[in-house]
Amino acid sequence: MHVVTEPLTDYLRFELASYARNVQAGEDVRILPVRDGRWPDDVPASDFWLIDSRRLWTMHYATDGAWLGAEPVNEPRRIADACAHRDTAIAQSIPWFEYEPR
Repeated sequence: MHVVTEPLTDYLRFELASYARNVQAGEDVRILPVRDGRWPDDVPASDFWLIDSRRLWTMHYATDGAWLGAEPVNEPRRIADACAHRDTAIAQSIPWFEYEPR
């Protein structure tokens, strides 16, 4: 699941193109495009990794976008919230193969 703001930067175009092999290998890569700065109200604008609906890491970035690291989260309520946010984002997303040709 990847939320992307449009118009895409050169780097995002590169990153999205790199998903082709993942999709060919059977991964369900989904894209949620954000157009005209209209971020969905029910999807947080934070970055996290959720593995098997049980393991959560929040990503931290500098103001210039440089990645600062990941923080593991063990609080059950925050993990449940992340699962709900993921499900909400997925419901609004489209498969990569439908988005990629744009």
